[in-house]
Amino acid sequence: MAVPAVATIIWHRRDLRLADNELYADVASVGAQSAAPLVPVFVVDPCDFAPGPSCVPQAPHQVARVGPFACRFLLECLEDLRRSLRGRRSELYVRVGRPGEALPALVDELRAQGWNGAIRAVWHDEAGSYEESEARQVRAALERAGVSCASRFGCAMWHPGDLPSTAAGWGVGQKGRGKGKTVKEERKHTGSSAVVEAECSGPAWEILSQLGVQSFRRKAKATTRIREPYAEPAMLPAPVDKLAPGNVPSLSELLGPACESSVFGLSIDEVRGLVQAAAAGPDKRSSYPLPGGESAARLRLASFVSGAAGSVSRDGGGGFDVGVDSSSKLSAYLAFGCLSPRAIVAAYKSRADGRAEWLAEQLEMRDFWIHCARAQGSALFNRDNDGTNPAALAASHWQPCRPQVWRRWATGSTGLPVMDAAMSELLATGFTSNRPRQICVSFLARDMAFDWRLGAEYFQWLLVDHDVGSNWGNWRYFAGVGCDPKQRYYCSISQGLRYDPDASFVRLWLPALRSLSAKEAHLVALPGRRSSALLAEPWPEAAIDPMGHISFQDKKLLGPAGSAVQARADDWPRQAHAAGRGGKAGGGKTGGGYRDKSAMASLVGVADPDASCAAGSGGGGSSRGAATKGRRWQPRGGPVDHAGLGA
Repeated sequence: MAVPAVATIIWHRRDLRLADNELYADVASVGAQSAAPLVPVFVVDPCDFAPGPSCVPQAPHQVARVGPFACRFLLECLEDLRRSLRGRRSELYVRVGRPGEALPALVDELRAQGWNGAIRAVWHDEAGSYEESEARQVRAALERAGVSCASRFGCAMWHPGDLPSTAAGWGVGQKGRGKGKTVKEERKHTGSSAVVEAECSGPAWEILSQLGVQSFRRKAKATTRIREPYAEPAMLPAPVDKLAPGNVPSLSELLGPACESSVFGLSIDEVRGLVQAAAAGPDKRSSYPLPGGESAARLRLASFVSGAAGSVSRDGGGGFDVGVDSSSKLSAYLAFGCLSPRAIVAAYKSRADGRAEWLAEQLEMRDFWIHCARAQGSALFNRDNDGTNPAALAASHWQPCRPQVWRRWATGSTGLPVMDAAMSELLATGFTSNRPRQICVSFLARDMAFDWRLGAEYFQWLLVDHDVGSNWGNWRYFAGVGCDPKQRYYCSISQGLRYDPDASFVRLWLPALRSLSAKEAHLVALPGRRSSALLAEPWPEAAIDPMGHISFQDKKLLGPAGSAVQARADDWPRQAHAAGRGGKAGGGKTGGGYRDKSAMASLVGVADPDASCAAGSGGGGSSRGAATKGRRWQPRGGPVDHAGLGA
């Protein structure tokens, strides 16, 4: 007996690819000769680009979700996917509106064209409470229209249905909020293998918060297999006659409302300038000049794995990106689903010498943030820790946002070179690498004590590679309210001296510093170190005491001759909100010294580094309780890349 034909609507979200895409697996098995329509569709929601209220009460500005650089990348992805589908005799249908309204309207269009059979809709689930709510609304609307619905999960390397489903399976004790459904129990109830615990904001989050990033990686690697990628469809059913494909909107159409408003404390002219810069194409200085789309993603993956992946230095947790091959630059392709993590696994395994296998670590950490976002639900966007981390910053730490100070941070004019270079790069390109992102978090959340969510919203808008789990999870983590008990403070001047020793990064993005030596460029914020005669442009006074951004060891190296301020331990500035930054630094690493102390000494003008640096071990090992009161922990190694590949 013949199986009745069923029309299939594939709702693309952040899965803009054909390779390793489960949504096409069933369709590909039916074959290109099927009479049942196939309708791949992407819904562009104008609300994602329009100004709206912040999630922070009493925020001094409006915000938006998708900014100019991610918008440009998205439109490139859509055009590329449309070309790929047309090359397989299919079509990408584009609709504009709220998905819960646009998709039922598409069903009406399909029936108006004469399809009287059954219709099913499939899509990929995504991390994030907003994304989950959107999918629930779509499901409810389509089911009311008589459409059967199913969802899959394809954005992570490890499928959630394969990970341990209980505290015992993860090897941790559970701090009881009662028992939630396990993955197996929920799968039996729903019939889907793509579901994590239904009550995941409770027990599942408690488990992950006890594990932390590194424990999650170790346990998942030991217990969980990586599924094989799905085959790419060779040919697909023909598009529906007279069903209009729809136009891909332009960048100016989508960002027009934002250009008429002040968002994130930026002026209307500043917002328009950012949109114009994105529309003009990549900045010539950009280390992320890559176009969007699966085709470009495949080319980048192949060229990087076979080439630069073998020479990228991962020493000390990554530095500052200058140049496209300084890191993988796969983060935006992963964020928009142009590549699957499993495709990257297959690619790095194909390199015989194993020198690309460090990419696995990046994918493992990215998975942690994805699964955390799903487990936390809307709690991901709470300012304070939920009580699972007793070492987290207290609610009393946070201070009201001061708009003038916020603007200095947001526009890269704090007077601290690494901070300002990072924000200048972000504003010009939509990208800055992982270490600068962490430094920017530290400054806003630790020095300024502003609600960290203001910064997370700003990064979400600016980043070309924004991913809700990686961005919001990392902001929580480095702001001191996440699942990790260590409290991290980044001394930005010392970070620059260590990871940008030739000042190539700061001089690239800060024209005022281009005529200065590396030493002068990094120390320009210090009293007595600024030479107005050499500066190409006036340099702003630092927003805070710059001596607070030099590590204890580096103060010793600077000495009285290196600064107008005496470099003694009792000279450390006592910030009003220094809680959690000093003492034992939360039991974290206190890696002293530089990988090359002689290079550091030449930068700060010390002749004999071994005689001047009592703490210079360079090992980056654990040193619990070694710091004296008032000393700030200076991160040395740590996770290579919490923000995702390429960041």
